[in-house]
Amino acid sequence: MDPEDRGLALRVPTFSLLLALIIAIAMLWFLPEDGNALRALSGGGFVPWWVIQGIMWLWLFSLCAWGCRHRARHAGIVALLLVIALGIIYARPGGWYAMAVPEPSFEGMKVGYWDGQLYWDSAIAYRNGDNPFRINWYPPTFLKTFALLTHTTPTSAFAIWWLVVVASFLASVIFSYELLLRWHVTPLAATVLCGLLWIANSPAVLTIGALQASLTMLCLMLMSYVWLSRRPILSALSLAAAIGVKVSPLLIGPMLGLVRRYTWLFLLILGCLLVACSSLPGDGLTLWRDFLFEVSGKVWQSDSIDTLARRLMGPKLGSVMSIVVKVTILIAAGILLWAWRNCGWSKDDSESRDDVIQDAAFAVGCVCIVLIAPVIWAGHRVWFVPPLLFCWVHSHYRWLPLLWVSTALLLWLPMIPHLGIANVLPPGLILLWCLRPDTMADDHEDSALGHLMEALTTHMAGRGVGRIMSQ
Repeated sequence: MDPEDRGLALRVPTFSLLLALIIAIAMLWFLPEDGNALRALSGGGFVPWWVIQGIMWLWLFSLCAWGCRHRARHAGIVALLLVIALGIIYARPGGWYAMAVPEPSFEGMKVGYWDGQLYWDSAIAYRNGDNPFRINWYPPTFLKTFALLTHTTPTSAFAIWWLVVVASFLASVIFSYELLLRWHVTPLAATVLCGLLWIANSPAVLTIGALQASLTMLCLMLMSYVWLSRRPILSALSLAAAIGVKVSPLLIGPMLGLVRRYTWLFLLILGCLLVACSSLPGDGLTLWRDFLFEVSGKVWQSDSIDTLARRLMGPKLGSVMSIVVKVTILIAAGILLWAWRNCGWSKDDSESRDDVIQDAAFAVGCVCIVLIAPVIWAGHRVWFVPPLLFCWVHSHYRWLPLLWVSTALLLWLPMIPHLGIANVLPPGLILLWCLRPDTMADDHEDSALGHLMEALTTHMAGRGVGRIMSQ
């Protein structure tokens, strides 16, 4: 595949998905509150769902047309996106069937600890002049953005946010595929690995079911990282949006700075300035003060190091121990990146050593975002997808059993109750171990993914499928 085609391979599906999202949001925004006439035209169905379904089918049609233009080269990712999108259209996770109501809406719907409802309640509290951070603990930038949905109906707001989360899922698959192409992985191997990590992705399904923002934040980070070299302005805007959703992406900037990538530090500063500017108008300073006050005094019961330390050692000693453990993890990550920076290893002549080190820093940063977070829910495990992608592509095949175990524990299996941080800490540390420079393969044939693809192509020998799609 030509370098130019590798860089622009997913341009049409990405921007067509963005265009479809904008059109759907505009149509849902202007739906009248009294939808009796529209409901009659739709045969008595739920009008927002017909809008969403129609837009998604149009995007799928454009995706198939793009796939036909590229013939067999990208047929695999087109088929994968079709399977995922049709599954979402049929199941409607987090909404119509799961809530068992004829017209799902943010108004008066309390379903356990449901993140989407918390976002809505905090936005309503903000609009009414109350303290929104007693309900939800996302930054003021996310709060003020989500509060825009309060200017439409609760039903349309529910449909818009559901569509944003679903589009984030589809876009994350696209950016994962594009990242693999940039790592000189063949289209067939990239499709297999994306299917391996995304089709049975339990955290992603739970994120859509709870309408949580983690998948949206990961999508923005992947977008920022993939577009870094080609579209630096869009990369900076994506980074700013990710930091606006939650402050944890701030950690990735210093990680990349350790491997001499000053461009990312510049974009990180630019993103922080954009976030600050978007929060200052009106009551921005007051919101940030209330946010920091509520977050600093809040004690969560979640699957995190903080919760485990408090249970074992009590509130005061547990808080100190959790800080010690987190600092130890960050120091270990820094030593790991320093080893990458000073190692003499490089993949081959066609792949820049600096690019591989930068990719390793991004992967290490994603692991640390989860491990040192004060709150860890099941949906937060989607952040392990980028490091798993890196390990599957670059690690030597002798580490294949560890990668299978890590992938199963982090993505395929639901979090086991009462295990707490044990659900993510062991496989997370395994990933950090596999990210060491001395675990890397000399070429793609010796990597874990190369070994997997060799087994698959051997199984498909004589059918010609692997030969056609890997061209």
